[in-house]
Amino acid sequence: MLYQSLSIDQQETSATHGVYPNFAFTPDDSSIVIWALGKIIQIDVNTGVAAPIDIQVEATIALADTVRANITSAYGSSFKTKIVETATVSGNLVFYTSLAQTYVYDKTTGSKNTVVSSRPPAANIFEFTPSVSPNGKQLAIASWDDLDMGAIEIVTLNPTTGQQQDGTDLFRVTTELGRYTNPRFSPSGTLLVYQRIGADSISGPRAPLGAGVYLAQLQVDEASGLVTGVVGTPQLITSSGGTPTFSASGLAVFVDYGSASVKIELSINAETGVVSVVSSKTIASGRYTTSIVVSPDSKYAAFVEFDQVYVTSLGDLLASTDSSTFETLTITAVPKLQTPATSGLQTIRGSVDGKPPRTTTLKII
Repeated sequence: MLYQSLSIDQQETSATHGVYPNFAFTPDDSSIVIWALGKIIQIDVNTGVAAPIDIQVEATIALADTVRANITSAYGSSFKTKIVETATVSGNLVFYTSLAQTYVYDKTTGSKNTVVSSRPPAANIFEFTPSVSPNGKQLAIASWDDLDMGAIEIVTLNPTTGQQQDGTDLFRVTTELGRYTNPRFSPSGTLLVYQRIGADSISGPRAPLGAGVYLAQLQVDEASGLVTGVVGTPQLITSSGGTPTFSASGLAVFVDYGSASVKIELSINAETGVVSVVSSKTIASGRYTTSIVVSPDSKYAAFVEFDQVYVTSLGDLLASTDSSTFETLTITAVPKLQTPATSGLQTIRGSVDGKPPRTTTLKII
């Protein structure tokens, strides 16, 4: 071997710069001239000694003026958004996110306002997946900052407007760097589950070390009913799955695995208040489903299949402890908006009138 410091060739770009090797012998055949490391190099065929050949080139290159367009907004100073995400309701107030900011809509007055007001004016922080506490006094949100990364935060609300209460600060539940989403309060308001997202181009390679669904015990002031702190360290209850929700009793967490929903049973020590995981059980699955979420009252399940959203009654099946038996629901989904009062399986988003009904199956285990 004469030389082993060759640079990577350009064949992966359709060989627009030629392919390796490009070389030539000197007239006396004593050396080979190649390109490598951004230089022209001469290699002695007897000794293998490589030395760069210094080359200077004088060239004149014509540069065109940069084209610059005077771009103005097509929408003016304000515009109507077409995507609203993760709505959560407390009485007449509806909390939701749009354009990565949290808003509150008053169904009585029709007013719409941003919720969080205590951030610095220059802060470029995104907000996602709001969840209102059972007493309606606080809102848990997932946030993202390009410098400080993600967090789960709790904001205290004005009971009338639903905006952040004057004189209050955001309370941070999480302390570790990460990317968080989907916080949900328990029915008692003393527990909070949330999801930590694993490795990707945003979170980085260390993210999977702490990915999963976490459970935090909240310190709640008895007089005000407000969350004032976190008891101990949030507990990892499963290293996979997402979109966690509590059961109606607050003693179980439903975790969405895309094609299945898993029920994680919890136990709370009456003396110490320590929460522990007792067992986990798959309660629903679908062959083509991409998301299954159980309702807060544990009576219904909503699931996504082929870009359609369905909702179906779970009945008393969740009370069963015998995982060897299951019931299969096969119901025709009518392609138009249905009211929750209708029995059976309903298409609640994404259908078009005029299409023939089709059948979908969700297995309740």
